[in-house]
Amino acid sequence: MIGFGNGGMNGGMNGGMNGGMNGGMNGGMNGGMNGGMNGGMNGGMNGGMSTVTSLGVAALPVAGVLEIEDWIETVGPNVPYGHRFERDTLPAELRAQILLAEFAATGWFANPDVKTDTRFKKGSLDLDCSELLTTEGLLPQLRNLVRARNEQRAARNAEITIQADNSFAYWATLLAMSPETKPKTAGLIVAGYTIGQMVGMVFKDLFAVARPATLLPSLMTSIPTPRHASFPSNHSLQSHLIAGLLIKAMPANVVTCYGAQINALAARIAENREIGGLHYPADSLAGEKIAAWLLDDWIDKTKTPLLWKLIQDAGTEWPAPPDIARMHLGDANGITARHGMAAELQAALASFGALPEQQK
Repeated sequence: MIGFGNGGMNGGMNGGMNGGMNGGMNGGMNGGMNGGMNGGMNGGMNGGMSTVTSLGVAALPVAGVLEIEDWIETVGPNVPYGHRFERDTLPAELRAQILLAEFAATGWFANPDVKTDTRFKKGSLDLDCSELLTTEGLLPQLRNLVRARNEQRAARNAEITIQADNSFAYWATLLAMSPETKPKTAGLIVAGYTIGQMVGMVFKDLFAVARPATLLPSLMTSIPTPRHASFPSNHSLQSHLIAGLLIKAMPANVVTCYGAQINALAARIAENREIGGLHYPADSLAGEKIAAWLLDDWIDKTKTPLLWKLIQDAGTEWPAPPDIARMHLGDANGITARHGMAAELQAALASFGALPEQQK
């Protein structure tokens, strides 16, 4: 599962050392729900003024008492930020908790058409886990996992291990971004993790499907089997939800550049959980279905103010590139006129001549 932990809620030394080290070593993101992003960033960074020593993280010593009387009279009234906390400085993983509360209030799980321990139907979503509860249904799923273990796991093990706790690094690498360069986009990814985590856990609790390794221990999973149910795959749900949120945020021609790769990364993260022996293919498909349902039936239609504003704000971090791809490389004068290119580049472009029609 990918998410953000509560280790940081304990703050300071506990949050810093346990959250920071656990969150750091386990990767921050799903080191998240298990003590990562909140534990590492919130506990480590916000747990108090700290410094790194040979013994770990420790509070900076202050001798005596800081006198504040002069501050009350002179500096206090002139503090540049006034008496209000700057909301824009709230860490992304904490902002996501506010977005989660907003989303939870939409009634996304209330009043379904069908709700049993094998089926859930509401709007465009129709989930059924019954095939994973019979031998006949499980056999082809397990055969797929054995085949993936034998044929693909060796090549994917490093990915599987890192993505268990730090899929964010893959999104950041794919998009050539960081929380510093594109903070709103990073916040949107964190929101996708957080909302997806909550939604997935609700469905896991409803269906309570055992993990593959419970039935077939010889799968020898790439990482220890998580201690929660299998159906649906939260990695799949969260990754496809993040992909959809990113595509909603980006301008159309940026989506042309990145859209296919964004969706491919979401699918690969989900598939890696199968190759690692952690999820059935049916789990991954269910996660993808839930993500599409959330995007189409809830996020698009309800347009909750805080999440929708974050989507729009993230979009401003992706300025539309020049639409060179649709231009004729032989039309050097036209390109130069529209993009102010130097004469040398104009001549170089002209030397390419016209592209074949099928390559435009």
